[in-house]
Order: sequence, then C-alpha cells, then structure tokens
Amino acid sequence: MSSSRHRRKTLRLADQFGALAIAAPLVIAQRTSQMAAHGAQPNARERAEMQRMVSEKMGAFTNAWIAMGSQALSAQQSIATAWLRACMTPWSTGGAQRLSSAMQGAALDMAAGGIAPIRRTAVANAKRLGTTRRTRR
Repeated sequence: MSSSRHRRKTLRLADQFGALAIAAPLVIAQRTSQMAAHGAQPNARERAEMQRMVSEKMGAFTNAWIAMGSQALSAQQSIATAWLRACMTPWSTGGAQRLSSAMQGAALDMAAGGIAPIRRTAVANAKRLGTTRRTRR
C-alpha cells in the first residue's frame, strides 16, 4: 500500500476523531443540563431521552466492536499473505516493507471501523439535541 493511501486513511481517521471530539462534549453538556433541570422527577420526555441514550450507546459500541472484529479478520488475512510472501521470497527487497505496510493499513482500518459508528451516533445526537426546543416544566 502506498504512503499516499496511508496518509488519506490517517487524515480520514483524524477527521472522524475530530468530529467525535466536538460532538461528544456537546451531547454530554446538553443531556447533563437536561438532567439537572428536571432533577429527581424527570417527565416522560426526559425519561424517554435517557432510555434512548442508553440504547444508542449500547448499539453504537456493539456496532463498533463488530466492525473492528471484521476488520481484524480481514487484517489477519492480509498480514498473513504479506508475511508468507516475505518468507517465500527472501531475495526480494520489498517483503518487509509490504509486511509493515499491511500492518499499518490494518491498524488504520480497524480504528476507522471502530470509531465510525460511535462518531455517527454522537454527531447525530449533537444535531438532534442542538435543534430541539427545550420546554419548561
């Protein structure tokens, strides 16, 4: 894999982490202020929002683990192939480089696969919670 592909993957991953770093604190602040405003007696809408928060987190992290697991299986195949090629052709000069490139690409793919569902959920929540009107009790 060329270094330009690694660079693009790295930039895309950094973009996803940046979007998550912006969205997550906004969602946390919004939900925390809603919980504080309603205290120990949340209304039906707030209880539904809290239940949604829990189910969305469970779904996002489950999807992240599934994506990372499938990327890990794919990575094992590509790393094993690169390793076998390096062992079968020791006179070749690019074997170690191909193996290193396969390992780097696998790590980037696994991180990107894992962060994508979490980022999607956090960004969607930030948009949804930022645009809803708060009603007073």
